Amino acid sequence: GAPFCYFDYVASLEVQPKVDRNALLLSGNWKLDDNNTVYGQYVNSKSKVLSRIAPPPVDMTINSTQSFWATYVAPVINNPAITTATARWRIMDAGNRTTTDTTTADHLVGGMKGYMIGWDYDYSLTYSRNTWVEDYDKGWMTANGLINALNAGTLNPFLLPGQQSAAGQATIDNAQY
Repeated sequence: GAPFCYFDYVASLEVQPKVDRNALLLSGNWKLDDNNTVYGQYVNSKSKVLSRIAPPPVDMTINSTQSFWATYVAPVINNPAITTATARWRIMDAGNRTTTDTTTADHLVGGMKGYMIGWDYDYSLTYSRNTWVEDYDKGWMTANGLINALNAGTLNPFLLPGQQSAAGQATIDNAQY
């Protein structure tokens, strides 16, 4: 097959994400009389996980009408019959793909237990709610802005990290969601 150039992205991975956890537990018992007790419990917990993985990979179709074809692609291909190629690019200038996952849980229990009319009893009501939100903080790309900038020659996937023009870097920054 054709020669390929690959980026070893493993060095840019964060093996252990940053985790923050907080929890609150309130519990109480109130004795009504010698045989009956009212009780309650409330638990609130929040967990935030900040994960960073390799910069975004993008496959971009490059064609011979684009401004950088003659400089970067044609000399490697050395065949005028070939007019398109695919650039496999890690957009280092976008930074690592970063997400924050936030999980919040609330748990409330209220009840009464005791002895009444010859019977032991224990009843309770429970309410629980869990929410999870994932935020894409940085490094996650949309394709449309990149493709338009590539076709306009504003963005050059053959440059080393930090070498994009101001317009190229602005394109990368604005194409993140």
